Amino acid sequence: MKYAAILYDDVIVAKAKNYNDCINDNEIELTEQQYNTISIPCQLIEGVFVPCDFPEINGGGYTDSGVVSTEVITYVGTGKSGKNYPCSVTLAVAPKALIILSRYSPEKTSGAAIISSYTESLINSGSYSNTIILCDTLSTEYLSGHGFSISSTHNINKGYAKKSEDGKTITWYYSDADMPEAQCNVANCTYYILALR
Repeated sequence: MKYAAILYDDVIVAKAKNYNDCINDNEIELTEQQYNTISIPCQLIEGVFVPCDFPEINGGGYTDSGVVSTEVITYVGTGKSGKNYPCSVTLAVAPKALIILSRYSPEKTSGAAIISSYTESLINSGSYSNTIILCDTLSTEYLSGHGFSISSTHNINKGYAKKSEDGKTITWYYSDADMPEAQCNVANCTYYILALR
């Protein structure tokens, strides 16, 4: 049985059992003891595994192992906006950023006319839109200009956001009570958010 670790820029970011006999240039064979005891991530320095806590990579100022986890989450709009009707999402792991991708509206009627279902991209929707929440910049109190705000004519400073103590729940609202579209909360629309962790 082979034990191997994959090396990227001399930092081990993954390890796996049962590799085939071929150990590629960016892999190194481990003993069973090394496999079971080395910290991930760690560096291989002069043939010795040295544990480290998320080293810098190539002097680029990265503070993690370089592994990014993503998830697409959804919620359905309620048709309300304002401080009394915030939106929120909760993830299993605290996100670094949330990016609102699109919304999907089911088939609906408007008077006598039938409007077909549609999917609309919300990225770069307008010159005054904010489609990204940088979760590390949030506090547990609402901050102006940090929440999603999708509008071509309104002030992005009206978008407020905060995070829970553990960082796993992100809550936002648009301060105008009659702007569910700007808050990303149009009734019966399904919103798609990309979470980066």
